[in-house]
Amino acid sequence: MLLLAVGISVAAALMVPLEISLVRKIWLITLSGAVPFFVPNLFVRMQEKKRREEIRQYLPDAVDLLEICVSSGIGLDMAWNMVAEEIHHVSGVLGSAMDLSNFEIHLGASRTEAMRNMATRTGAESLSSLAAILVQTERFGTSMATALQEFANWMREERHFAAEENAEKLPMKLLFPMAFFIFPAIMVVAMGPAMIHLSRTLMAP
Repeated sequence: MLLLAVGISVAAALMVPLEISLVRKIWLITLSGAVPFFVPNLFVRMQEKKRREEIRQYLPDAVDLLEICVSSGIGLDMAWNMVAEEIHHVSGVLGSAMDLSNFEIHLGASRTEAMRNMATRTGAESLSSLAAILVQTERFGTSMATALQEFANWMREERHFAAEENAEKLPMKLLFPMAFFIFPAIMVVAMGPAMIHLSRTLMAP
């Protein structure tokens, strides 16, 4: 990415007209190099955040499906495959992440390692928590279905609290556009006719 930015800056330096002042040349060269350097990183971060939000939204449903499969007597590996296939219909990001972790298990990696790698790739903290819960459940021999059910309930509560927090921040976010865009328009609409009438009255002979 750095080489691309440098190359574009050099090309811009060669294409800048000679009659432009030195300061403008420096600004044009700097902007032509900065745009291809920062814009792709910004786009990648936005896509990464979008993927994390999608995983956080649909992971409770996937955990519920896992709990149903495990409660019915299906093994965790088979249940994981079934849930990954079903979750593809609502979330391709989460389904692909589950498929990739399952592929790692088939290649010889342990379930713990595969799930931790999935959490690292996606950057979703909830997947790290799910991996830790499954590891502790297998280690101590506790009920897998109960652990999955409690984890799904915890994720739903966390999502509910996050929604409430965003709702509380909404008035502060609306303050700037209301003060600079909405209120002036309302004042113009409300007081405009009166001001026009007053000015005509004062200017009348």
